[in-house]
Amino acid sequence: MEPHKPCSNINELRNMNIVIKQILAGNSILLIDDMDHAFQFHSAKSVGRDISELAVERSIRGPKEGFVEDIQLNLLLIRRKLQLPSLKVEKMVLGRQTNTQINIVYLKRIADEDIVREVQQRLSRIDIDGILDSPYIESMIKDSPKSPFPTMFSTERPDRVCGGLLDGKVAVLIDGTPFVLTVPALFVEFLHSSEELL
Repeated sequence: MEPHKPCSNINELRNMNIVIKQILAGNSILLIDDMDHAFQFHSAKSVGRDISELAVERSIRGPKEGFVEDIQLNLLLIRRKLQLPSLKVEKMVLGRQTNTQINIVYLKRIADEDIVREVQQRLSRIDIDGILDSPYIESMIKDSPKSPFPTMFSTERPDRVCGGLLDGKVAVLIDGTPFVLTVPALFVEFLHSSEELL
């Protein structure tokens, strides 16, 4: 059983539309029978690196925030940009010893169901002791391991991941790494900087 997490404050919400928006934004909501309002919880600051400026994929005109090592915080960065009911998150745990949390993220009715199913199947076939970083996943599920052209795209930018999701891609988030994988990768993605995509 997980230890109790302290909450810095609790808000009462009486508008159901606001409740739905808060859920889509990744916030915790408590609903109680026979009550005409809900409670929104703001978790206390967790241990780990705060959202900071991009380390690798710096941009002049684009957003400065980048993914961190906390998978929940990374998911929140995506939800902040895509507050849609169609945003789907499927959770898995991989690594016999590390029990690393993995999230498969996609937009229902935009992402190809065959691609989503293929990603699910490839991840479910992984059976190793530990997943410590995104290259562990990338090397085990990519097509044509001997090909000089990558078939998965790795990025630390939430805006690029969200753009990929809107284009029908599937994102794979791995706890403990600030890089997110998106599939399928197009060769042209490796030739453009973020400014060229704005």
